[in-house]
Amino acid sequence: MSVASKIVMAPNMLPDSVNALPEIFLCFWALVILMIGVFQKKTDREGIYYFSFLGLFIAGAMIYISKSTYGYAFNEMLRITPLTQILKLLITASVIAVFYMTFKHFPREQLNKFEYPVLLILSTVGMMIMVSANDLISAFLGLEIQSFALYILVAMARDRRSANEAGIKYFVLGALASAFFLFGASYLYGFTGTTVFGDIAGVLKDSETLPIPIAISCVMILMAIAFKISIAPFHMWTPDVYEGAPTPVTAFIATAPKVAGFALLLSFLQIVFAHHSDLWLPILSALAVLSILVGSFAALFQKKLKRLLAYSSISHMGFALLGFLSLNGQSFENVFNYLIIYMMMTIGAFAALMTLRKRGQLLENIDDLVGLSKDAPLVALCMTILLFSLAGVPPFAGFFAKLFVIQNALSGESYLAAIIAVLGSVVSAAYYLRVIKAMYFDTPPGGDHTLTIDKSIPFQTTLVLVTSTLLVSFYILMPSLFTLDVATYLLPR
Repeated sequence: MSVASKIVMAPNMLPDSVNALPEIFLCFWALVILMIGVFQKKTDREGIYYFSFLGLFIAGAMIYISKSTYGYAFNEMLRITPLTQILKLLITASVIAVFYMTFKHFPREQLNKFEYPVLLILSTVGMMIMVSANDLISAFLGLEIQSFALYILVAMARDRRSANEAGIKYFVLGALASAFFLFGASYLYGFTGTTVFGDIAGVLKDSETLPIPIAISCVMILMAIAFKISIAPFHMWTPDVYEGAPTPVTAFIATAPKVAGFALLLSFLQIVFAHHSDLWLPILSALAVLSILVGSFAALFQKKLKRLLAYSSISHMGFALLGFLSLNGQSFENVFNYLIIYMMMTIGAFAALMTLRKRGQLLENIDDLVGLSKDAPLVALCMTILLFSLAGVPPFAGFFAKLFVIQNALSGESYLAAIIAVLGSVVSAAYYLRVIKAMYFDTPPGGDHTLTIDKSIPFQTTLVLVTSTLLVSFYILMPSLFTLDVATYLLPR
């Protein structure tokens, strides 16, 4: 490229930079934290954590200011719409909540590392790129930035064998999922000659029947995204990673990446393969049913809290997929409304886990909660409400989330999926109620109450726990606060 052409192109970079300003800013902020952390004493980490909060809040403010923006960035590699901005804001809010409730946890676990906020922010950047991706290259870039940061976070507790095993499993299976994505993307590019989503859709639109290579590409990409959002049968990593990773990292993996994964899935289904729903609808229906069944029945046999929440997550992702079975704007709206409610419930559930310590150690087993209602009545009450909501018991938020996506499945004439979803919800109530039973009704062997959990609960964790519980409890009074309008702005005007 000549110098003259570079000079001509330079002014065009300004609007690109403006549209991608939150991502650029967070990358810069992560580098600043990295440089500060290198020269900072290990005992002074709290200041760097608050500095990280400041960066996330500034990025959230940038996204909020541009929430009505339509446009592209970097030669149409990123797509900016009100939907992408709202989803980025949701991801940022989730990261702030998880970070806020957990950063006091790391000194107590001897994991007081400045790399934690750096990797957290870089993973957030990857998720933002996934949400705005309008090109196969940017989609893969966002997917990998998010994933590589998570691989390291999972194995952060290097002295623990379970964390190392979880990190290796997550990395190996994640690499396999990335290979699936690249395989499918290469077929798409080879057939259409372009990597831009809209241009690919224009080429595929002219084909009444999808060529076999493109059908294979669609399946491969769906498999890769299914892995990232814990959809059965691509869920194998989930229980081990949830259990082996430090609890703050598990809370992060269980929330924000799900929204980014579903946003990328929406881009492929409603832009790239929009005219070939007859191919992917049966696949999504099968994946939704399988996820609900695997998650619901496997959780019945779990004795550890984090593994139970892992299978619960698999089941909930199956429920969220039901929203895609009806091809209208309302159904997509219900998918993301479901994810918002799921994130509130899951953040609250992990906040409850973070408060449960005995002699300085986090409680891991369901049986460890026996007598919790006497030792910590507030924590037990909040956890009960959150578990009822996860089970879909009215009048809590989880009931309405499940109701709306099941209605979507019915309107799309996926009657079998809707019936199995209802049955799966009934089954899931059994393992949630088992935890509640342990807290309120079970007695320790011999009848002696010996739980006596630690009372030194960080204020930040308690605040997030109570706030999540209140939002879940009073959702019925203010549902519009958690509603996204997805009927428009899939593409810039």
